[in-house]
Amino acid sequence: MGKYKPNLEAFKRRPDREFVIDRFNYIESILTEIIVAYIKPPPDRYGLLKSIVFNNSIVSFASKVKLFFHMNATEQWIDLKKDSMHRLLQIRNQFAHSGAQWLIADKDTGEGRVCIMLESVSGSGKLEQVDSEVALDEFTQLVVEIKDKLHVVLKILKGE
Repeated sequence: MGKYKPNLEAFKRRPDREFVIDRFNYIESILTEIIVAYIKPPPDRYGLLKSIVFNNSIVSFASKVKLFFHMNATEQWIDLKKDSMHRLLQIRNQFAHSGAQWLIADKDTGEGRVCIMLESVSGSGKLEQVDSEVALDEFTQLVVEIKDKLHVVLKILKGE
């Protein structure tokens, strides 16, 4: 039997999904860096903590957020709302786990447009649907806000 290769061409039409996952992973990497810098491990243990102990497959984003907010409550570095981080995760999950094309008609003009709708189920069990363009815009604004604030913390921890 021959070796199978993925057809990546079919996935080029969703750069929004790639962007969201990439930027989310970047925010998670900054959180990891902050947590490890706060712990101040000896140089020979730094790699173990950052690459193994706090690996994304071992410690979840939600757990890193809890750790960060505990440290931030103690140190009072920045004003960052927990809801911002939770919303970032929710939008990331919408992009990663849903997306169907829909034809939407403008209620005023009757003209249709094809858009990608993201779906998720809220904590109360309600099905939520949002246009991917709207979600992408919200995600982008959150990423910039959170990234800038987390970079402030990193500078503090590095003594800059």
